[in-house]
Amino acid sequence: MHLFSNKTPPFPREISEERHLSFLRQCFSVQPADRPSADQILAFVQGELLHCIPKILQTTEAMAHNPHHGIPDVMTEFKRRVSDQMPSHLIYIPEMKLISRDELVTLLKPEAITEEDISNSGGWSRQSAIESKLVPGMLKYAILSHRWGTSEPTFQDLKRARACYKKLREFCTKAKRKREGAGYKKLHEFCMKAKEYGCDLAWSDTCCINKESSSELDEAIRSMYRWYRDAYICIVHLAQSESLETLGIDEWFIRGWTLQELLAPLRMKFYGSCWTPLTKNENDKDDYKVIFALSRVTNIPPNDLCNFRPGPNRAWEKMTWAANRKTTRIEDIAYSLIGIFDITMAIAYGEGDRAFKRFMAELIQNCKEWQILIWAGGLSGYPTEPACYHTTNEATLEVLKNRQISWWGEGCGDSDFSVTKRGVGLFFPNLHVASSSSHHRSSSWSCNLTPFPRHLP
Repeated sequence: MHLFSNKTPPFPREISEERHLSFLRQCFSVQPADRPSADQILAFVQGELLHCIPKILQTTEAMAHNPHHGIPDVMTEFKRRVSDQMPSHLIYIPEMKLISRDELVTLLKPEAITEEDISNSGGWSRQSAIESKLVPGMLKYAILSHRWGTSEPTFQDLKRARACYKKLREFCTKAKRKREGAGYKKLHEFCMKAKEYGCDLAWSDTCCINKESSSELDEAIRSMYRWYRDAYICIVHLAQSESLETLGIDEWFIRGWTLQELLAPLRMKFYGSCWTPLTKNENDKDDYKVIFALSRVTNIPPNDLCNFRPGPNRAWEKMTWAANRKTTRIEDIAYSLIGIFDITMAIAYGEGDRAFKRFMAELIQNCKEWQILIWAGGLSGYPTEPACYHTTNEATLEVLKNRQISWWGEGCGDSDFSVTKRGVGLFFPNLHVASSSSHHRSSSWSCNLTPFPRHLP
């Protein structure tokens, strides 16, 4: 074996494909008379591996526990949250620059979390401390809710700002000098308010979505409800209000996208047009005066404003919340509701009012309440917007809210229905209405509800 070892090249001490090939080439480059047999080479390699493998395992184990690489459980959870729950782009406030979520590991340094930090988490189990406290604490971000105005900074503007200026603050200052800074000033003020809440990360729909990327835009629309839900604080800028008494005049309350921005967050802070807080609260959703003021303006029950849960239930009622709201793009009438109703559908700008038709098809498939089939207006066979569910007719509201025909489909009629090729199959209540007057103005009504099977086209 000693003679054999003298005729073979040194065995590679680092495992790599390139070194393996080099070793084998050198073995078979010697003269045939001196060339070792295959069995000799195999025996030699096996002997060398017995010495190498323990060293390799020691090196791997050392790397796994190396503080510079972080605690494996922490790093795994951090990367999972970044890829699954964080917006694709954010503003990194300490440096005031636009970043991608892939940069968060480098910027936030989760490897700095130690076992001592985990054990000092105050009664949490090890896994809970990592998943529910330490990692979320590093990734907390503020999110902006507002009415779009003039000169809003775009994703491309901030990318150019990062390339041309060291800090976004410098870019905002230059923009304001050119009288183009209303949107930039709002963005800067938002970031400063986010910083007061201890957030190093911020997100705004004006500049943190690359709308030139269809995949990123699709992800943003599908995930937006969850992003608002998961935000540490939602900062609301009301451009036309300065107090709770004047909330009703602000356009923020009649825009389509702001409905989910009102319902989704657990923590909200309202600011007036000059960035003056409307209350002294840290979280305005904890103040019943704010909640009742919001309920008065929106007609949304206070409990839903505080503890809203998305889903297809109470669909008729939720549609009335969106009835008076408008969007710039017709497709957004549907897209702005998918988070509220927990509906999944493809995003396809350019399809026009077909988006709402597709949305209604998905909603009816998931909703088990016949009230969703009660609308007025629209096209033959389906409603075209939430306004089709709006009514001020007291008799209609009384029937819908009657205990015998409740919001949850109890009472007469079929509480379940199905969408078939022929249409919607259900037992439909037939209302025979008699009036005490020959005219439509009647003082009393009598109703006889008779369910019968019918297919709606």
